[in-house]
Amino acid sequence: SATYIIDTSALGTCDTLEVIFSEPIVIRPGPKPFVFSGRIGISYDYNFLFLSASGNKAKFCVNFAREDVPRTGDSICIAPNDNVGDTAGIFQNNPHNRKVAIKVVAMPNLVIGVLRNPFSPDSSLQRFGIPAKGTAITISSRKKSSMLPDIVSAGISIYDALGNCVHEDYTFPKDNSSSGGNSYYFVWDGFNTRRRIVGSGVYIAIVKVSEGSGFSMVKKIKIGVKR
Repeated sequence: SATYIIDTSALGTCDTLEVIFSEPIVIRPGPKPFVFSGRIGISYDYNFLFLSASGNKAKFCVNFAREDVPRTGDSICIAPNDNVGDTAGIFQNNPHNRKVAIKVVAMPNLVIGVLRNPFSPDSSLQRFGIPAKGTAITISSRKKSSMLPDIVSAGISIYDALGNCVHEDYTFPKDNSSSGGNSYYFVWDGFNTRRRIVGSGVYIAIVKVSEGSGFSMVKKIKIGVKR
């Protein structure tokens, strides 16, 4: 089995990979003892710094050769480069080594932000790569990545100062990847549920997001409207 532990601290020091083998193992020095496979069958790898081994367990620090991180549903196998072997001195060099699923026990802290705040209903979002007017609530990964965050659901509710819900959107958000971005977003055009422009003032947006790993968060954001 393999567990990928993502560092979610502000320091961003080191993601770690913990692997449990079927028998006691020996690790030879080498930067890439494993090969990963994504959900669509594309292989990738990382450079690793070997940290420790005891019996059939080994721990590695991930030295990022890529920007993104493994996701739920990806798999891992021993690379055929003679870096991992058993205590009898037999090292794995089979290109068809068995794959096992990766368990991701933490995901990067998501960043939820707002484009144009305060905003007016006729404010254009075109310069952000979003073909709409109003304001946009964005969802991206805290780690530097060219990939969209691995979210499975998201939604937003917006309330006025009296606690009345003026806007809701629980459809899966759009993304700006086609314009080179790496965020999902919701657009609010400043209209309420009756399609009337809301008055000037401060509104509260409640954003709920869940990732494929089970990580979820709820964030409250103040959004200003000016007319």
